[in-house]
Amino acid sequence: MTQASDIVAGARSDQKTNMQAIVDALFTDFFACHGDQISGDDPAIIAGLATLKEHPVAVIATEKGMTLEERLATHFGSPEPAGYRKALRVMRMAERLQVPIVTLINTPGAIRVRMQKLRDRVR
Repeated sequence: MTQASDIVAGARSDQKTNMQAIVDALFTDFFACHGDQISGDDPAIIAGLATLKEHPVAVIATEKGMTLEERLATHFGSPEPAGYRKALRVMRMAERLQVPIVTLINTPGAIRVRMQKLRDRVR
């Protein structure tokens, strides 16, 4: 039986696989969509279309990054409003194409930056 301390240590480990590697392993023909068509792209959200066992799907995942530079760029996995808009854009695309959405979530929550509250609120 696994000790609680082992579970916590595993959850805090820097040696976990990043989400992009999981997406690459699970799906074939992954085509990433970048940008929210308003203000830019958020690297904390991976979103696009792919194939899962010969079935088309939309994929939305949170990315924390592996290196310090990647983690800073993704805000340690905390999406910005542009990331939520990118995810919504892919969800609407999935609805139009009538394909299922696969979500892979591994995030502490939204970024808490005062300027984000003042601009670009997510609907």
